[in-house]
Amino acid sequence: MRPELRERYLKIVKSFKEEERGIYDDTPDLHRAIAWTDFYYGDSSSLTILYGLTGKPVVMQNKTVLSRNAHSDLSVLYVASAEENGEIWFTARNFNGFFHMNCDLGLTDYLGSVPGEKCKVYNLFTDIVKDGDNLWLIPGRGEALVKYSINENTFIRYRLPDNDELQAGDVKFCSAWLDDDKLYFIPSEQSYFANFDLKTESWSIDNSWKKRLENKYGIKLNAPYFYDFCILKQAKLALIPIHGTNIIIEYSIQTGKMKYRRLGANDNSFSFIDGNEDAVYLVARNRTGTIYRWKLDGIKIELAESHPECFSEGLCAGFVWWVRRLYGAFCWKRSAKS
Repeated sequence: MRPELRERYLKIVKSFKEEERGIYDDTPDLHRAIAWTDFYYGDSSSLTILYGLTGKPVVMQNKTVLSRNAHSDLSVLYVASAEENGEIWFTARNFNGFFHMNCDLGLTDYLGSVPGEKCKVYNLFTDIVKDGDNLWLIPGRGEALVKYSINENTFIRYRLPDNDELQAGDVKFCSAWLDDDKLYFIPSEQSYFANFDLKTESWSIDNSWKKRLENKYGIKLNAPYFYDFCILKQAKLALIPIHGTNIIIEYSIQTGKMKYRRLGANDNSFSFIDGNEDAVYLVARNRTGTIYRWKLDGIKIELAESHPECFSEGLCAGFVWWVRRLYGAFCWKRSAKS
């Protein structure tokens, strides 16, 4: 591209080899170089972003090690993902970046940034839902619902319903699920529940749920409203704990109707949930490590475990529940059978 620099470049290469200051790698296998090296030094490029996935230092030509903030960090903080048959597609938490990982080969590809979105924004997308050869990127601080075609490597944007209550920087949705050609969205700081019909490409919203609930219980709800949900497939129900309260929404996937369950004492609060038709476990997003069991047969809950550490999201895998610690490397495991 710059033939006038060729001779100077060859001299630099010759000097580098003769002085044996490092390994001169001119092979096409960039993944081996990423694996064997200790840090990256050079100009910004797609390789910079791939290298950031390793967690090893990324040092730019100005000799400044990048700090962990949204404006200068090129390392990748993982947030939303979809997985199938050993392949993972995920977005970066700290900038507009979309990736694919082959777990069997241990290789990661940078697929690019999502068109129409800003570059340096945290939590552009909070979830990814796979539908055949398409991936639906659920907007957090993003401005649109986005469909990504795996086969064509293309993005299509769908405008969100208007909401005058949202402020700049608010996280719109925390998650979503797919059922019967419809995407169902769980709001975070968005004031409405929504579903998107994949066939007609049209929206339906429920913006009166909060008023109905506040009138029923005489409470005032503040955003963020939700962090998590779980699906009971046989019953076709979504269970959605309202953050900071002891109220669980039973959302009928078939009818779209909601029922409210107020569990335990009024000073209980839950944010995370997972389980199956036999029982679910509830975890509070606070400084206590208390985990409750709810057997779905009323409004009674029982203490499952109490720990000095606080927890975050849960995962139900068969008859085993995993709940990770909110801060740090610690995980709680429980067998639902024993």
